[in-house]
Amino acid sequence: VTGVQTCALPICGRHVSPDPAWHAFGQTESWAGVRAVVLGFADAGFAAADNLLHLGADVLVLAAPSDREEERADQQEKAELLEVLGARIRLDPAVPAVLPGPPDLPGPPDLLVVSAGTPLDHPLIGEAIARGLTVWSDAELAWRLRPQIGRAQSELQSPMYLVCRL
Repeated sequence: VTGVQTCALPICGRHVSPDPAWHAFGQTESWAGVRAVVLGFADAGFAAADNLLHLGADVLVLAAPSDREEERADQQEKAELLEVLGARIRLDPAVPAVLPGPPDLPGPPDLLVVSAGTPLDHPLIGEAIARGLTVWSDAELAWRLRPQIGRAQSELQSPMYLVCRL
């Protein structure tokens, strides 16, 4: 495909060294104190935010509202549910290009989860990478939260790669 190249930038590898302890967390650890921003709010973004909330993370969802009335109603219903669970939801046509902090989160974010369908050239992704923030796709989060049955942790690492338009 002309103009599209695969970058050697693993989504799960964009973080400040040494790795924070929560990078090894799965579905059985408490994610209390981890501040996560979920970019996008279709089904995968909702699932990512819901799972992070159930694990104890502080969650902020940033997304543009759908153009379709039926989908907007669905988004609003999901937003109300997640807010009851403790998430902060910002459905705004102008999704910010700057990473949020207080008062939207108790401190600077630790993790940006990019939901399926979010353009990879979204400025928030670029800012997160530039600031050394951990950036995972929703698939990377799901992979890390899957049941781990009898495998060594070293066997469970599977890097995800960005496809960047250059």
